Amino acid sequence: MNMNMNTKPTRTQDIIHTLNIPLAEFYSGSTRKLEFNQKIICYSCNGSGSNKPGVDTTCKNCKGSGIEIRVRKLGPGMVQQSQAQCSACNGEGTVIPKADRCITCNGRFVISRPKQLEIKIKPGMHSGEQIVFKRESHQSPGVTSGDVIVTLQEVPSGSFVRIGNDLLYNVNINLSESLGGFSIPLETLDKRMLNIRTDPKGGIISSGSTKLIRGEGMPYLHSPSQKGNLYIKFNVTIPQANMLDEETMKIIQSKLAEKRRSTTATGKDIVMTESAIPPNFDAMRREEDRREEEQKYKKRKHKDDEGMVNCSQQ
Repeated sequence: MNMNMNTKPTRTQDIIHTLNIPLAEFYSGSTRKLEFNQKIICYSCNGSGSNKPGVDTTCKNCKGSGIEIRVRKLGPGMVQQSQAQCSACNGEGTVIPKADRCITCNGRFVISRPKQLEIKIKPGMHSGEQIVFKRESHQSPGVTSGDVIVTLQEVPSGSFVRIGNDLLYNVNINLSESLGGFSIPLETLDKRMLNIRTDPKGGIISSGSTKLIRGEGMPYLHSPSQKGNLYIKFNVTIPQANMLDEETMKIIQSKLAEKRRSTTATGKDIVMTESAIPPNFDAMRREEDRREEEQKYKKRKHKDDEGMVNCSQQ
């Protein structure tokens, strides 16, 4: 690919912005505002930099090329010649005499104005997704405006962890609850209350075991009424006590019976079921991270390829 200093861009630079979004907003959806100062073509001079027609604005230093030739003497009979951006016009190729400059933009061709974009986060969108506003970047005379690209970045929300369209929720229970069952409240990402309880005939809950609640995971992007699953992973806290003798065992058993949790909170009553195949969340998380990195790489490569095509076309 051959490039020279006379090559001028055909579009302004893209504006890249990362927006931190809580997991709850990926669940329910939301609308955000992005505000920035956008450079637009001056309305007084239509981007000419002067209100006087026929003014010769060609830079005398570079003769309108935007490039100046610099010669450096290295020794007797030896010189080095190089190209650089013109210092007189900053590579624009034009210089407007002070007396002839547009009073609105002061000969800068563009002015700044506040710009606001509305960003809609749809339920079920993923971290790493990009929302692109075509041709909403800065303006400049004679070139196309670039894009505003907003990348969504997930911010963790409490005890919930997202894996694709499923959710993982970690719960600590005590030994009494592990042996005898429990009923506890759980607030969902959209602020609903669920009373999750164990089946009295479900047996002992061991530490690290997983229960499943179907249809309480993340909504699907293109079908928000459908949702993935919610997995409840339990960590059983064991009392640090000597339970070897019979008397101590009886005391502990009596205490455990008094400390089983139960709730009378209003809300939907949910009985958890066994997870047919306890998911390997660590492996799933690594796979999700790998896919995100692969997606970012493809987007960067696509953008680099577009830049190479633009350069070769000039």
